[in-house]
Amino acid sequence: MIEFKSTSTYSTILNPLKGFEEQRIELETRYDPLLGERCDLCLFRAFLQFERADLNPIIERSMARPCPFCSDLIEKITPKFLPRIFPEGRINKGEAWLIPNLLPAAIHNPLVVVSSNHFVGIKEFHPSMLNDAISLPQSYIRRIEEVEGEVNHWSLCWNYMPTSGGSQLHPHLQIIGQNCPTPMEEKVINASRDYHERYGGVYFNDLVKKEKELGLRYLGDTGNVSWIVNFVSRSWLFEIIAVFNKKGTIKEFSLKEFNDFSEGLVRVLDYCDSKNLYSFNMIIYSCNENTRDYLPTYARFIPRFLYSPLQASDASAGTLLHDWCITFIKPEDVCREMRPFFENSSGL
Repeated sequence: MIEFKSTSTYSTILNPLKGFEEQRIELETRYDPLLGERCDLCLFRAFLQFERADLNPIIERSMARPCPFCSDLIEKITPKFLPRIFPEGRINKGEAWLIPNLLPAAIHNPLVVVSSNHFVGIKEFHPSMLNDAISLPQSYIRRIEEVEGEVNHWSLCWNYMPTSGGSQLHPHLQIIGQNCPTPMEEKVINASRDYHERYGGVYFNDLVKKEKELGLRYLGDTGNVSWIVNFVSRSWLFEIIAVFNKKGTIKEFSLKEFNDFSEGLVRVLDYCDSKNLYSFNMIIYSCNENTRDYLPTYARFIPRFLYSPLQASDASAGTLLHDWCITFIKPEDVCREMRPFFENSSGL
């Protein structure tokens, strides 16, 4: 049912680094098993070795103006929820704060401030901190559906550090709630439904089972969450998929599910730190009442980076204007390197 399709080809040059000898450069084209989308694998890993970045200039610039998410200002200058939503205006859990978005991009688009610290390095996130921040949206989702009725599509998005598109250095998440799916959500929903109707299974659950059998891209389980390196990637480096094995929506999960996810996310972040990567995009897509029979709640994670002496962006014309995925490192190689970070988890 699940096929990992790929084709191999090559390009030929006269290489000046080898006395202009003829060199054949191997290429591979892969196709996403669910969506059929194409990803070209070009093995240029040697050009993507990162030195540890000096983040002090970024931190200093971010502190040159008042940060609305810092503890001395968050209750003074951030918006409040309407009294019928939360009479107290804002709510908090541990260090995390749930606040309205001053510039919402969706009907429901509040923010979760992750920490009281203005800057949290990628290796400084710990499970309890993440658990508070990732579980806090439950309160908002439940309250909105209590006072306004059911919302069909919920997701939790994180743009960490400016390289990822994050507008504030202070770590924060975005809750996105609306009654129509985003383009990517819609593709996955439709393809997952078609897969279920054709084969009777749940694609992401079958994918995890298949990857466990192959052992090429399966990282491990942290409790009720399974982690794999995706066969294709929307990043030049790698894409991680995390599947919640317990059937349910974000609003239904217990604290255990959130903690299981946080435990695995810390392992991924530790790996990124070991490679001197300091920025990422992450999103958790919640299933809903209409999709829960064929689509579990799941997450995607990609690293973001600048490269070359010019500090070029990892988003190119190919990515943005061709909708063309290119990856420079084999997912199987990433899995071999990252798997030791999961060796203490329950799945291995």
